Amino acid sequence: QWIRLEDRATDSGPVADGRFALTFERPGTYSVELRDDKGQLLGATGHSVSGEGVKSVPGTVEVVFDKPEYRTGEEASA
Repeated sequence: QWIRLEDRATDSGPVADGRFALTFERPGTYSVELRDDKGQLLGATGHSVSGEGVKSVPGTVEVVFDKPEYRTGEEASA
């Protein structure tokens, strides 16, 4: 199963002979999960597809501070 994190869209399919293929048709950040017949999680990974509409660069974190500048000794809040 995969989940597109931007809009929570999902898709899933069977694993045949220990192999499976995924095609991501839209840019975004995806969580890919492999589960057994009982629904137990066997493995998971993240995957990013770049393209139009992706708001952040994969592997980055945007920190938004409470104000644009600080004086020496001030404590920043994010």
